Amino acid sequence: MWCRSFSANANGNDLCLLLLKRLSDAEHDVLSGHDGNEDKLNFFVPSAAGQERLLANIYSRNNFDTRKILFVEAHGTGTPVGDPIEANCLGRFFNRSNLDPPLLLGSIKSNLGHTEGAAGVASLIKVAMCMFHRDITANIQFTSLNPKIDAQTYNLHILQNFVPFPTLPNNEKYL
Repeated sequence: MWCRSFSANANGNDLCLLLLKRLSDAEHDVLSGHDGNEDKLNFFVPSAAGQERLLANIYSRNNFDTRKILFVEAHGTGTPVGDPIEANCLGRFFNRSNLDPPLLLGSIKSNLGHTEGAAGVASLIKVAMCMFHRDITANIQFTSLNPKIDAQTYNLHILQNFVPFPTLPNNEKYL
């Protein structure tokens, strides 16, 4: 698909670019683990079980401590079915009690729209910029919580304002 900048038939495509370096040359952020899956019920309905398996694989393979995760940049497609499946899946996986700090949720799509093939990279760039500026940007199109998202049970907080990037006692940052 071509981007038709300045044309009468412009289609609004996006392009994102990451410059990757060796770990020894890292200047700012390090991507410590990744994975992907294709496990949905159909094109419009993601699979909660598939998402939970993916999270479990990533966190166990990389020895990540889920209790240290304070912010998640979610896929957050803005669909009435997909968002609750994803948010509740994240809530179950990270298993926050009301005694813990809430799990902060964001999605760049609320600010840019869905960038299709560039969506994952756009999210990664957002997180890198949030860490660099030490603030997490708000979900600017968020007005009220989808009633199918159980934010209270899972102690989830959808960001409506800029907030300082959370840090752990030893100044570690995890997301």
